[in-house]
Amino acid sequence: ASDHLSAEATRVHMNHVIAQLRAVLGDDLAKSGIKNLYLASYEVVGRVWSPVFAGEFQRRRGYALTPYLPAIFGARVGDEEMTGRFLFDYKKTLGEVVVEAYYRTAREIANAAGLTIKSEAGGPGPPIHTPPMDALLAHGTVDSVQGEFWPFWPDNDALNVIKEPASAAHIYGKPIVHLEAFTSFHHWAEGPQDLKPSADRVFTEGGNHFVWHTW
Repeated sequence: ASDHLSAEATRVHMNHVIAQLRAVLGDDLAKSGIKNLYLASYEVVGRVWSPVFAGEFQRRRGYALTPYLPAIFGARVGDEEMTGRFLFDYKKTLGEVVVEAYYRTAREIANAAGLTIKSEAGGPGPPIHTPPMDALLAHGTVDSVQGEFWPFWPDNDALNVIKEPASAAHIYGKPIVHLEAFTSFHHWAEGPQDLKPSADRVFTEGGNHFVWHTW
């Protein structure tokens, strides 16, 4: 696992991957047939931390994080208003740092190697879980946006993570909305007639390129 809050960790990881590709395909990856590198959906659960985060918080918010750490674990620091204001700053900072240190840094390194970054940068979001970033900002940072959809997901109206990448693509001028398509636990139990209704709806919600989840 990588430290998504550390730009240096992202550089180390991306440079390692690119070095492995160059060892096999040559230095000019743009001529190798590979077009993009893919960052999968952000599925880190629980609280996230990095050795660099306290410094990032101080730089971005203008005060020290350490006295307020108990609030992250559910305690009240000062009164309720103070605790709420800190938690807002904490979540805002997490979102900014993930986007800058992970998505933007990965794109810069990939672009320098003649490649692009495609990513499910917004999620998966609710109701699966809530990633600690502004999904539209994250999608706007990568070269190509991707979401996903499950044709059969309980209590979720069958679909998720479509409007976010479609909206980001519209806002940031990215014409292709890739979608991890027909993700399922049913393991080949569905036929085309079972999947078509979800596909039709995806097109109406802004998706326009299906990437089969399993083949």
